[in-house]
Amino acid sequence: MADPRQLVARFYDEVVNDKRLEALDELVAPHFVEHGTPPISGIEAFRGFLGGLAAGFPDIRLTVDDWIVAGDQVVARCSVRGTHRGEFLGYAPTGKPVSWTSIHIWRLEGERLAERWSEADLLGITEQLQAP
Repeated sequence: MADPRQLVARFYDEVVNDKRLEALDELVAPHFVEHGTPPISGIEAFRGFLGGLAAGFPDIRLTVDDWIVAGDQVVARCSVRGTHRGEFLGYAPTGKPVSWTSIHIWRLEGERLAERWSEADLLGITEQLQAP
């Protein structure tokens, strides 16, 4: 197996930052499972979630602040920022810049991302999206 960190970095660069959702077909296992909020099963459901994120924050940028690699698992501590230009979490677009942190634990199967456990600062996001 190639460096697992490179596979996760490609996901962040190509799918999240460049919004190339078609890259999921190469990077993610068809039976992918997201253990987070919301829980997601399957690549198409994951594609829908990521499309919603990109619609809510068209200029989204994710930066990895720290990496930990152990066998077939990769942990990434991330900083995310974007401008709220589309509906997200039920909030109408505010035009506000929003930022949050998250931690992702990925499990790989061969050359594909098979599972992710994610923790994001949802309280911080919703506080930023609320009217003053």
